[in-house]
Amino acid sequence: FLCHDEAQLLAAVDSNIGIPNVFQHVKESVAVQEYLQGDEFVVNTMSLDGMHRVLDMWSAHKIVDGDKILYGHQLLVADSRQHPD
Repeated sequence: FLCHDEAQLLAAVDSNIGIPNVFQHVKESVAVQEYLQGDEFVVNTMSLDGMHRVLDMWSAHKIVDGDKILYGHQLLVADSRQHPD
């Protein structure tokens, strides 16, 4: 859900709590995060003994349709220098 005010947020949370998820476990909580417009990247990392490594990075294609955020495909970013920010 894409919520624009507190009332929409509360309604979205209420509509998700207490219903089964895809694994048929009843949802007792939900994660809420701020929506930022623009490109979205997923960066998978690993840390061990103080060493940190980026394993891969994905670019996510998404479309906003009213109050829904629809995710299409994800593409593996071959070279992070293509996205200097």
